[in-house]
Amino acid sequence: RHTKSHTSETTKMVEDKVSPHGSYTENSKIQQTSISKAVESGELVEIVNAYVASHEEEFASGPFRVADYGCADGSNSIAVLQQIIETVRAHDGKKVVEILCNDLPTTDFTKCSENLTSLKKEFGNIF
Repeated sequence: RHTKSHTSETTKMVEDKVSPHGSYTENSKIQQTSISKAVESGELVEIVNAYVASHEEEFASGPFRVADYGCADGSNSIAVLQQIIETVRAHDGKKVVEILCNDLPTTDFTKCSENLTSLKKEFGNIF
């Protein structure tokens, strides 16, 4: 049962989470810790290598696509995406990588794009 007060509180939480002032990033320490552990463990490298090995024809035929569901402003994704791109490029140094970012309609995708610019500059062929 939704009351006006409950709806207002939920709306406020969503707005706070995706505000252009970075509050989501500032309040996502748990996500950042999990991401750091995943990157440091090398599991992402293993997953990408296993994918490439089992999908050689598909890998060779077009861009490599990565989807980031719940991307927020993209800042939590950079380390993961960097490791994925490095692993893909170890197989094919010129491979085009497409990053698909998805989140709530209220998300500031301009900020997300700005945060991912460092990957575009570092690796090239990132869309």
